[in-house]
Amino acid sequence: HLELSTRELLPAHEYEFSPSNKQSFIKLESYDEFKKYFEIDKENFSISNILFNNFIGFSKPLIKETLKTLNVEPTSTSDEDFRKVYSYFKNLILNLESPISTFKEISSKKDYCLYLESNDVIENLNEDDILTANEFIDEFYFQKEKQTSFTNSKNVVLKIVLTSLKKVYKKLEHINQKLNECNDMDRFRLYGELLTANLYKFHGLPNTDKVEVENYYDENKVISIPLDKSIPVSKNIEKYFKKYNKLKNALLIVTEQKKETEKELDYIESIVFSIENSKNLSDLNEIYLEISNNLTTKKEFQKKEKNKNKSKESKKNQEEMSFEIHNIDGFQIYVGKNNIQNDYITHKLAGPNDIWFHTQKIHGSHVLLKNPDGLDITEDILFKCACLAKENSKANGSLNVSVDYCFARYVKKSPGNRPGMVIYTNFKTIIVK
Repeated sequence: HLELSTRELLPAHEYEFSPSNKQSFIKLESYDEFKKYFEIDKENFSISNILFNNFIGFSKPLIKETLKTLNVEPTSTSDEDFRKVYSYFKNLILNLESPISTFKEISSKKDYCLYLESNDVIENLNEDDILTANEFIDEFYFQKEKQTSFTNSKNVVLKIVLTSLKKVYKKLEHINQKLNECNDMDRFRLYGELLTANLYKFHGLPNTDKVEVENYYDENKVISIPLDKSIPVSKNIEKYFKKYNKLKNALLIVTEQKKETEKELDYIESIVFSIENSKNLSDLNEIYLEISNNLTTKKEFQKKEKNKNKSKESKKNQEEMSFEIHNIDGFQIYVGKNNIQNDYITHKLAGPNDIWFHTQKIHGSHVLLKNPDGLDITEDILFKCACLAKENSKANGSLNVSVDYCFARYVKKSPGNRPGMVIYTNFKTIIVK
């Protein structure tokens, strides 16, 4: 026989709790009333079981952590321990509107506990730091949801970039295969020249699959040259020179393609670094804007989004950039958190007397020391800025990192206008240990 539930779980209907035989701890009026439950359930006796089986709102992790805090054994039969547990929970429930700021994770199951603060601690807290239990929980889950949303967005953007990275790696692999083929071009030229020099020897002879001739480039050592038996030697000569010229032209084109592909690879790896070091959704939005306009996936983005008012949007984003700003001995230091910020700091914000820092041949943030009045900068300040550059780079945690620095006027955009990509001259180097 099945009993149908009378609870309605519908939108705009009042929520009803599931039926339960458990009692409300809040309604207990005295310790004696609480103690009766221990006398009823003597067979399965343990403080943990009594609380979990008879009262609403008591989870096993909460009970376990509370008994541990109170130094009470779960199997204790001491009246003193019963009173201690009762008093603790009664005090906790009566003071749910009291300040809470102590919070810790318990067990390996990702459970958490909040603790009431003592009056001494409360007196030393700022008003903004004092939260009730509900406020604390609300803030905790708000931050947790915010972090989850950020992590999900980060993974989406990273997936897009890694797809592009995979394509570039594949392209580079194909280019390297072509370059390996080009290694044979000098051999084809040699075959053509040696066959031409000895062509008079093969007149009137039948077609063959190979011939042996002296190599005058290598002390006249005998060399065997494979031939296409279906055509005469003169046609094989044409075929070898044709292969040579084809590979020679291919070498010029593919070498240039490799340079461009390596630049693209370097650029995409810089975006991956920016994503991994992003701190919030604002950082990710800037990176998303960058990759939508600069990666090989540009067409895919254009299908999804209409790039109207692009200049207005770009200007608005620059105004909303959340630069990392430090103050070192009275000087303002700007640290870019992604390529768009790096670009803006280096080419828009920087003045001719400002000093620019970057880790040598390692992906990292552009660091800018603002010095509009052209004041003398001490070695100590330069070193501290170099440390910032190291800390905000892929080399963070490494030993002996080289950081280049120069006046911002010596930093120029690299050809191709990729955000954050620069060339610089007249620099010096600091080794950060």
